[in-house]
Amino acid sequence: MLASLWRGSGCLTRLQKPLAFVVHSLGGIILKDAIRRSEIVRDRTKLVIFLGTPHRGSAYAGWGQIASNLARVALQDSNKRLLETLEVNNEVLDNIHEEFKTIAFAGAIKIHSFQEAQGVTGMKGMSAKVVDDFSSKLDLPRERETVESIDANHMQMARYSSRDDQGYRAISGVLKAFVRQELERQQIQRAVAVDVADAACT
Repeated sequence: MLASLWRGSGCLTRLQKPLAFVVHSLGGIILKDAIRRSEIVRDRTKLVIFLGTPHRGSAYAGWGQIASNLARVALQDSNKRLLETLEVNNEVLDNIHEEFKTIAFAGAIKIHSFQEAQGVTGMKGMSAKVVDDFSSKLDLPRERETVESIDANHMQMARYSSRDDQGYRAISGVLKAFVRQELERQQIQRAVAVDVADAACT
């Protein structure tokens, strides 16, 4: 979908609808990079829900540990190649982070950051949160970013057994509120357009 928007092709581009993204872990970094690189994606995006995304790069002392944690979660072990990829590119991650913060702060993108409330247990070398609270938020003003936690670990925060799951209800609640606000905004715009048209005819 991102590739289609980036190229300016596909039905989503033609419909010109506002976009809301729900992204987990490193998927959040991919989305931030797409938003900063593509004007189409940037202009259409109105809401991003991050689930345990590690926003901090090399400027944060704990990045090496976060990279190791993510590698263990992904591969059940600390994979050297994946670790090197994450650590070598940490300057790029810093740039993505800072540019996205500027875009989100200046634009109309609402951010909702969900943090993992539990650490991972029963896995060799893991006893704490995969992405700590400091790294899993952008630290934007409250009017731009809402931060709350999901009572699950890094993996389970994006997996739901039913609609009654706390994580599912939290995320769906944010999405429903976004849809309501967008519908209200569109109704206001249509009403203003009608008033302008009526005024032009008198």
